[in-house]
Amino acid sequence: MAGSLDDLHEYVEQLLKTERFRKSPSLRQLLEYLVRKTAEGKVDEIKESTIAMDVFGRSHEFDGRLDNIVRVQAHRLRKILETYYEAEGSPDKFVITIPKGGYIPTIHHREEPVLTEPIPVEPAPPPAVGPPETPPPALLSPAVAPAARLRPRVWLAVGAAFLAGALVAILVLIWAAPAWVPRRHMAADGEDVSKPPLATFWQELLQPGVNCVVSFTNPTFLWTQSSHGRVYFVYHGPLSAPVGTPVDVAPGDIDPEFVKPGRKFFFSDSWTGTGEVLGIYRITRLFGDAGHPLKILRSRTLTYEDLRDSNVIFLGSPWANELQNKINPGRTPLASLGTGGITNLEPRPGEDASFQSGYDPQTGALVRSYTLISVLPGVTAGFKMVSSAGIDTYGTAAGIDFLTSAAGLNELIQRFDPRERRKLPEFFQAVIQTEIVRGDPARSTVVLVRDLGTKAR
Repeated sequence: MAGSLDDLHEYVEQLLKTERFRKSPSLRQLLEYLVRKTAEGKVDEIKESTIAMDVFGRSHEFDGRLDNIVRVQAHRLRKILETYYEAEGSPDKFVITIPKGGYIPTIHHREEPVLTEPIPVEPAPPPAVGPPETPPPALLSPAVAPAARLRPRVWLAVGAAFLAGALVAILVLIWAAPAWVPRRHMAADGEDVSKPPLATFWQELLQPGVNCVVSFTNPTFLWTQSSHGRVYFVYHGPLSAPVGTPVDVAPGDIDPEFVKPGRKFFFSDSWTGTGEVLGIYRITRLFGDAGHPLKILRSRTLTYEDLRDSNVIFLGSPWANELQNKINPGRTPLASLGTGGITNLEPRPGEDASFQSGYDPQTGALVRSYTLISVLPGVTAGFKMVSSAGIDTYGTAAGIDFLTSAAGLNELIQRFDPRERRKLPEFFQAVIQTEIVRGDPARSTVVLVRDLGTKAR
């Protein structure tokens, strides 16, 4: 539809000058914002939290459960558009509607096919409590601290069985409910994975007859009994001992520093396996919609045999994905170092040497996260390893969201190929910054890229 975007921009300008919108500046701003984001292909940014901040000036602490400004204004906008097109807007060449249950507008040209289809609002998968990613120091238990010899991180939570149960529940919902899972080769957010920009990245991994494995973090634990119940430690040592093997902890391994009076502790939901669950949900939908088989393994059961004849997608930090951490040690310019954040080992002029999660100084809530996306050669020639390694659990989820959305891949392609905007390097790394609003990744952007060329080794 040649010139349709210019026509649309001109049409919206005229629409906003009509009597109905001149009387309501807030609805003018909301409509202009929604149409602009849709026209730019950034529909994944159209969320209640981002609308509240970008349009209505709310802070990062916005909570839709307490403040219904977005829902109320969207309802008003929906009604005013309906009445407008029933009256003086009936001959207009475009028709803009806001479907119920979402904020992404549908834009029709009266004489041509739909310009933009709304993406259905899917219910978020249930949160899961499972293996941790990398907690900030403030989240350590008051009763236990890192052991100098074993280098543990304390985790007071329910065991990894809850994560496995949540994964099973999600997969059952995906495969057992064809009524709400489309089977039209669509990506997880409704975009066509057989066409650019999704195809630019995913079609190579979706080749017929080529296996693909997803490995999610499954760190080992030490546990001991205390007067308050069972206490868990994340264990960074060798994995030679089978589950249930006793391990001696030397006297003094528990640091009394963490039980000093007056020490502050903060609630947090960013130190769990939730990000891996959300990431697997997105990937499983993408592969299921494309009719491609997918094997999902926890990292402790992943073998070199799995790596030899498969593309592999790693979810979570390499320190908790053992084989991932052993295959390319020291061979990449960007590295995810767990609680050490993401390190730029070869910083160029003007670049940051490291990236750390950001926390609200008053509440301790996570407000900024970083993810290291890596696309590296597989163990066998012709296969690839893809990794979304967040510093925290929501960073991991945000990385997969970025790779499964047209807006995210377009931004990556533009960074690597600003002139043609058509392709990505065969192997590359990218650091993604994500704003977190009450546990919801609200806005992501690329802050650093590295082209590793055709051979990353």
